[in-house]
Amino acid sequence: LDIFLNKLVDERDAQSGLQIIPSLFGGLLGPLLGGKDEDNGEGDFIRKFCKAVKAAGGHAYIIGGAVRDKVLGRESKDIDIEVFGLSQSKLEGVLKGLKQSPKDVKMVGEQFGVYKVGNIDISLPRTESKKGSGHKGFEVKVNPNLSMQEAIKRRDLTINSLFYDPLTDEIIDVTTGKEDIKKGVLRFNNKEKFAEDPLRVYRVMQFIGRLGFKPTDDLTQLCKDMVQSGELDTLPKERLYEEWEKLLTKSEKPSLGLHFAKDIGLLQKYYPTLDMLSKVGQ
Repeated sequence: LDIFLNKLVDERDAQSGLQIIPSLFGGLLGPLLGGKDEDNGEGDFIRKFCKAVKAAGGHAYIIGGAVRDKVLGRESKDIDIEVFGLSQSKLEGVLKGLKQSPKDVKMVGEQFGVYKVGNIDISLPRTESKKGSGHKGFEVKVNPNLSMQEAIKRRDLTINSLFYDPLTDEIIDVTTGKEDIKKGVLRFNNKEKFAEDPLRVYRVMQFIGRLGFKPTDDLTQLCKDMVQSGELDTLPKERLYEEWEKLLTKSEKPSLGLHFAKDIGLLQKYYPTLDMLSKVGQ
């Protein structure tokens, strides 16, 4: 598989002409952590952290894939927490005050206000504005006073934009995330913001394979436009590898993602060898 995936991303580079160097207590929280919070201390840390944030005048929510997977009845390895209403210095003070952290707190993105505690990523709300080409050409501004509606605009899909409050054991949906999960639909949060990140085309591909969800017509057309724009040429092969690996190793039906890739012209443009296989009888 490793050899196959490397050949896939190398073919993309050959086609583009690039040379890139390589709940609360008994509620949702336990299942969000795969039922293992008592073993690694992370569930206990999350509860104490959320209480400390509230005492400091803010509010902490689990957001993203972990909440989506819980709604789907799946386990999730990584936890993302977003903290509203606290400055970066106050958030650091809360983290320093928690001696029960399962592991040392690591700053992984100072300008983004991102901290890592074990498998938990803790961040402040932020906005991202496109300033250059590629997956990383963004200007990022941390703003703890953003509303939930503004904060989720940078997220790709509605199904990845659900908030979970560990202190009230509630899921908060400010888009159509829960309904889209129920219907098995992939829908972009914000058309303009989605189009700013070319990696999202590959994310949609692997989500289709992993979840069996159907993209909306608007999302499919947007991904087609992004493929034709040439913006995907700028993506590093390491990130492509990650998305292909998720499609091929985590999907019940990876063929669904491959059909989507063909429908939007991704295979024809970047993976002609793989595209030819679609015409070969199996």
